[in-house]
Amino acid sequence: MYNKKNGKISILAIIISASVAAFVLYVLLIYFIFNSGSKNSFNKGKKLLNQSDYYGAINYFNQAEKSDKKNSILYLNLGEAYFRIKKYEEALTNFNKSLAITSTNPNAFAFKAYDYVMLENYVEADKFCAEALKLDPKNAFAYNVKGQISYSKYNDEDALTNFDKAIKLNKNYYEPYINKIKTIYDEKEYLNCITFSKETLKKFPKSVEIYKYISNCFSQLEKHEDAISELNLALEIDPKDPDLLSSIGWEYFYNKNSSQASTFAKKALSIDPELKDALDLLDSIDKDSLSEAVKIVNFIKTNYLYFDKVIDFDKKAKAFEDLKTLTTKDITNFIEDIKIKDDNFTFTLTDSDFNHRITEKTANEITSKSLKENTFYLKINSFNNTVDLDFQDVLVKIKNPEQMNLVIDLRNNSGGVISAANNILDVLLPKCTTSFTINRTGSTHSYYSDEKQIKFKKIIILVNEYTASSSELLTLGLKKYLNNVVIIGHTTFGKGVGQLTYDNADKKYSIFLVSFYWNVKESNIAGTGIMPDIAVNGTSDSYYINKVT
Repeated sequence: MYNKKNGKISILAIIISASVAAFVLYVLLIYFIFNSGSKNSFNKGKKLLNQSDYYGAINYFNQAEKSDKKNSILYLNLGEAYFRIKKYEEALTNFNKSLAITSTNPNAFAFKAYDYVMLENYVEADKFCAEALKLDPKNAFAYNVKGQISYSKYNDEDALTNFDKAIKLNKNYYEPYINKIKTIYDEKEYLNCITFSKETLKKFPKSVEIYKYISNCFSQLEKHEDAISELNLALEIDPKDPDLLSSIGWEYFYNKNSSQASTFAKKALSIDPELKDALDLLDSIDKDSLSEAVKIVNFIKTNYLYFDKVIDFDKKAKAFEDLKTLTTKDITNFIEDIKIKDDNFTFTLTDSDFNHRITEKTANEITSKSLKENTFYLKINSFNNTVDLDFQDVLVKIKNPEQMNLVIDLRNNSGGVISAANNILDVLLPKCTTSFTINRTGSTHSYYSDEKQIKFKKIIILVNEYTASSSELLTLGLKKYLNNVVIIGHTTFGKGVGQLTYDNADKKYSIFLVSFYWNVKESNIAGTGIMPDIAVNGTSDSYYINKVT
């Protein structure tokens, strides 16, 4: 610096100027180091987030936050990482921090809405999803979240509409595809689910999740070989997935191949020794390896409703187990010997009767037609394992059902699988407990209907004295919960108990064993049956149709 007084540069001034400059450089250097360190941590966190390493991402994002508390994207990403590990409160805190810095990011609002879905606060979820779409009406992520809100509120129709919107806006966005698959699967539209899933695989060929859904659909349809094929394709993508290996094992077990089932269970346990699904499979295989006589005895001991009233069961069971060869006649005689006197519903089917039952189990037990413009007729012949799926497939094709009368013909239907009857009630009823069963120990099992419901103007049920068991459960359930149901015909059979079955396809026999009582809203019709609202004197179709029309 130049000193006017003596014309010389002040040494002190030079020293001071140099010190100031050095300090400024030091501050800038520190800022640069911290800023670059923060940016580096943020980038590492972002990379790990994209690789689904959420815990690692959280660690780096927390490091970045120490020197960068004004980065809204950092808080959004940190919130997403917490969201993905199901720490929803921590996620919400970070989404709020992101929005406090930048209140115009639609993804932050959409993620906040998604978080509220997981917290089951659908009012807040709706509100913040609307904010996201207000900021960006073409935000695929927001539409996916909107679909999740509808799905969580059991409004599958709206859910599918919004998932489709998300897919249309971003055809490479995976999540709405898998959410649509999940929704279709939950609706038990398994064939439709398989079709859409296979189309989706063309876009996402490495998705193990999609293969699992396809396999589950085939399994529900009792096509276990097809289920195994799909799981094997998934296994090519991820050969070390223990859940896949265990699932393949179960499908082999359902398909009566215990050897292969055991092989895959052990493969799964070699990767995850504590995998419960695989351990349960080995336990089931062990039980299945017992002698046929022992398995039958255990089946009766565990499930027979009137077991406490059986006289000398242990003695009879010992003699049965000691038989060197076991014929279907031996099995029939044993069942007749141990069942109590008044039990008319425990019995054995063999040979041609068994073959007829197997044919019936796989047959389409539904026929349907339009009676007139506003009346649709549907006959259920029996309740096999897939009748509920067939029933739903027919109903979803009826246009404007709320303007239609539905006739359900249950005449001569002696019952069948109780879960199928409850699944049909689920389609037609609002949220409720459709029925519950009670076993001999007093333990109960409840069946439920959710909010999803196909509504009709009127439901007319045709019954006669041979309408029994699951048919009566369906009739009573509809009558108890809906005010637009009319029962036409004769008083029903009055079978208020249900059976479990023990099948042996190789030896061609089935044991039907009374195992539980069933109730609908505390009502049981054992011995009394269900009285019709409108009695019919004759038995021919014309008598019934005249009452309907």
